[in-house]
Amino acid sequence: MSALSRFQQAGDAATSTPASPRRIYRYISRRPAELEAPPVDQAEYTAYRTATDLREPYRVPLSYLRDTKKFVVPDLPEAPLIVFINSRSGGRAGPALTETLFHALGHSQVYDLREYRPGPVLQKIYANLAAAVRNGDRAAHVVRSRLRILAAGGDGTVSWILNTIRELQLDPAPAVAVMPLGTGNDLSLSFGWGNTFLHKWIAVSTLAW
Repeated sequence: MSALSRFQQAGDAATSTPASPRRIYRYISRRPAELEAPPVDQAEYTAYRTATDLREPYRVPLSYLRDTKKFVVPDLPEAPLIVFINSRSGGRAGPALTETLFHALGHSQVYDLREYRPGPVLQKIYANLAAAVRNGDRAAHVVRSRLRILAAGGDGTVSWILNTIRELQLDPAPAVAVMPLGTGNDLSLSFGWGNTFLHKWIAVSTLAW
């Protein structure tokens, strides 16, 4: 049985027979059962972690967690980020970086250019934001004004994304950062982002999930 299946079964068991408030308080100081359970198979967990972002199915919007912790603030991001990546660039670094970005940002904000073209994606994102702003959504206005794009690939990838932003006449135009994954990376170098990507930057030993 997979780690996720065990987790879901535990959740189903916990919710199948609602406990009375008196019963809950009676056991509130008892050590949680999950701390006593044997660890899951690490290889199995790693394989599942590679396939998906574990946070997404269980995320609670921060607006509902306000005032519960010191650093929980309303869900208005400081630098909302969309990533376009050419996962075929950079040799082994391309696929590894794609997985790292999936884990860090979630699948919904990372677009592999093998599957998604930047034009339709950006056009739809800005249309969604414009519609939300018209409906009085303050968060949409903040996201639109602060949106950033990370272009991960070679000179062709970066040029494609910059030309797309210009052709769509996005307003306001998002700031674009470059992560060089090509061979020459002359465009990245001329913009001051350097022309080298080091695989050690995303090595498992240097990352804290």
